[in-house]
Amino acid sequence: MSDKNDKISAAIKTSARRAMSDGIRRAGFTAVYDDYRKCIDEIKPDAIVIATGWDMHLPVTKYAMEKGVAVALEVGGAYSIESLWELVRLYERTKTPIMMMEIFATAGRNCSLSI
Repeated sequence: MSDKNDKISAAIKTSARRAMSDGIRRAGFTAVYDDYRKCIDEIKPDAIVIATGWDMHLPVTKYAMEKGVAVALEVGGAYSIESLWELVRLYERTKTPIMMMEIFATAGRNCSLSI
């Protein structure tokens, strides 16, 4: 991570925003955002992990990649084959790295698997 990103951030979108914001701050996060676009634009991260509801995977991924932010995307990144091809075309155009990941438990440990 580059030294431009010396803070931890969290982008949230929920009806329980206040309770989540308080909990996130107590957990040590220094910035809480209601809008992922504002978070990406202000923080300018090198990479993000997208672990939202499936309906937000594609819009957040596309926005991040357009901004040159590498994406680690929880599997289920799209609802259709055409949406997945859209991600392929976006990568080919932007050359922004994207990796689909799955979290699974094995031998009592959580692991990340790139597919």
